[in-house]
Amino acid sequence: MIENRFKIIVACYNCKRYISGCISSLVSQSYSNYKCIVIDDASEDNTLYLAKACVKDSDDRFIFKRNKVSIKGLNNYVNYIPFLCDNDDDSIIVTLDGDDLLANNNVLEYLNEVYQDENLMLTYGQSVCRSDVNKGGSV
Repeated sequence: MIENRFKIIVACYNCKRYISGCISSLVSQSYSNYKCIVIDDASEDNTLYLAKACVKDSDDRFIFKRNKVSIKGLNNYVNYIPFLCDNDDDSIIVTLDGDDLLANNNVLEYLNEVYQDENLMLTYGQSVCRSDVNKGGSV
């Protein structure tokens, strides 16, 4: 079985009530082949501090960034994907908001199994998009 590499981007703004659950759900994953960047979008609370507190200093899978000014939601993902991924990188990108969490400790393990299908293009929630669904190869 191929061990896919996941790149996880967590964008957050004023998520102090939720960020610990979000980051803890990542730290506790049974599948460990991932890198995560947590982007604090100029929060006015202790979001970034609380996020960092969930991760051991020795866990180099996590990178923490703080925007000086808010660039808003989707822009965080667009701006930081190149930072996290190389042009030759075939990692699978996972996006989370600071108030999201992975439902259990096996989510990334499950996604790794799902992405063994070479025709798989995209998953979103419980939806799966495959390149071979239509004869033209488009979804």
